[in-house]
Amino acid sequence: MNNSIENYKLFDYEKFKNYDRFKFLVSMMEQKLNDSDTLLDIGCAKAELIYCLKEKFPHIQYTGLEFSQDLIDMASSQSFLKDVKLIQGDAQNFNINKKFDIVVMSGVLSIFDEIEVVLTNFISHLTNKGKGYIFGMFNSNDIDVLIKFRNNYINSNQWETGLNNFSINTVDSYLKQYFSIIKWTKFDLSVDLPKTENPINSYTLNCNEGKVITNGTGLITDFYLIELEF
Repeated sequence: MNNSIENYKLFDYEKFKNYDRFKFLVSMMEQKLNDSDTLLDIGCAKAELIYCLKEKFPHIQYTGLEFSQDLIDMASSQSFLKDVKLIQGDAQNFNINKKFDIVVMSGVLSIFDEIEVVLTNFISHLTNKGKGYIFGMFNSNDIDVLIKFRNNYINSNQWETGLNNFSINTVDSYLKQYFSIIKWTKFDLSVDLPKTENPINSYTLNCNEGKVITNGTGLITDFYLIELEF
């Protein structure tokens, strides 16, 4: 098991509900959710977003897709998530043979160097009247950035991905081929994030322009939620 997953073991489900990112996502999504919906979370990690949504919408049929079997096992051990269907799979090529009313993808696009196949697979699992939600870091400048990093603080010998920063224009242009409604909402933190022992984790800096989110790579990042309807 790699270091990032080991660190993930320390995350408490009840604390997730108080994190700005999850409060933001739930507040944005709950306006259009119904208990009769079916929902797929692509790259669900240990189903923390599903955990948060399930408290407000207990009767939605939840499915989570995650590449790491270790994270699936963590989610499966939670009694509150016992009726959630959890599937091991790759966002690039999974096929559940089912379409969903809601498809969510948070923090996934930045893992991949090519996003078209991931977005196409995302779209293919939505019903004709379905709604999509994509959350992640995007560049307001029309520049696509691919990043590999090696975290020497944890004595890692591996080059890792997960911080790619595609431009809003690149992503928006692709999505316009499929969706008539595309809404971008910038995510702003209400609290300061301190540095952690693992400096690749995001933290905040206060500067003349206000609060910015950065990490050990020195990259300043902006996060957005994309809401999609056909």
